[in-house]
Amino acid sequence: MRQAIPRTPTQISSQCARFVEYNFGLQMGGLTFADARSTRNLAQFYNLSKTPRPFVAIPAPSFDSVVPPGTLKLEPPDDD
Repeated sequence: MRQAIPRTPTQISSQCARFVEYNFGLQMGGLTFADARSTRNLAQFYNLSKTPRPFVAIPAPSFDSVVPPGTLKLEPPDDD
């Protein structure tokens, strides 16, 4: 039986970090302070032995159709 989904932002972020560590073979608890205290990761929610679904491109408007050319001020954010 699957465990309950984490409910607090701290639980979610620490368990996401644990999942990354688990999935990529990294040392458990080595990424952040929060994941060092976490006892679970999110691997239980995924079947990593299944073949991934194929990529499907989602149509989106072009950048120029949303932001007209020449309207962005391309300067460093800290110019003083």
